[in-house]
Amino acid sequence: MVAPEKSREDQNVPDERMKDLPKWADRYARNRTMPALLMMTLFFIGFAVFGLLGTALRVTFESGQIAIGIMLSVILLAAVTGWIWSVFSGAMSQFGSDLAKRYYEREGAAIAKAGERPKWSWRSWIIFAALITAAIVAGILPVKMQYAQPIVACYLVPLMVWWVATDGKITLPMGLLWPALYALHAVAMLLGAPLTIADDAGQTTMWPLMGYLFVALLAGHFYSRYALKRMREISREVTEGEDG
Repeated sequence: MVAPEKSREDQNVPDERMKDLPKWADRYARNRTMPALLMMTLFFIGFAVFGLLGTALRVTFESGQIAIGIMLSVILLAAVTGWIWSVFSGAMSQFGSDLAKRYYEREGAAIAKAGERPKWSWRSWIIFAALITAAIVAGILPVKMQYAQPIVACYLVPLMVWWVATDGKITLPMGLLWPALYALHAVAMLLGAPLTIADDAGQTTMWPLMGYLFVALLAGHFYSRYALKRMREISREVTEGEDG
């Protein structure tokens, strides 16, 4: 018995489904954030090690253990030197890229659409933001601790939104969690939330900045898993529809 031929409308159903594939492919590629997550994890580990060594160094000198203090000083100096070399030589970046390649090896390469970059210059804005932040962190500008992070957020949040919205390599829409969480953090501090860190302007402004970036990258990673799942589901539905 000969199977009835599909109508023209039925034959067009797979093509309609295929229209969603480029959208999910772009979202998948844009949210492959594992390399950035690995790099941030390495930086967090490095900062934690330096912080512990610095604390141990201070304690040993305050307690009069000069020999141990000198030994820790040598270790800290060697660690900082090795860290700086790994960053500027590209060794750390290469290490993170190699780990990411192994992670994405089975999924193959993915390229996101390029973002539309604005024609006006943004470098002066970044230099201005960096100088003001450095002045607050260094204590040159006498800013009350409660207002340090909110003041920094006033100009960093717009810059972060612009960066996420225009750079083709930055995850969307999960990347917007970064400025959103940093802005909410600023509002909470203005309302009196005890979010200062060690009564230090640098840590109070920088740790939330890096922490929320890590949260946004992690959300982007999970979103890429969902986008990959949707791509596979659409491909499977189209294949089954053609076979049926």
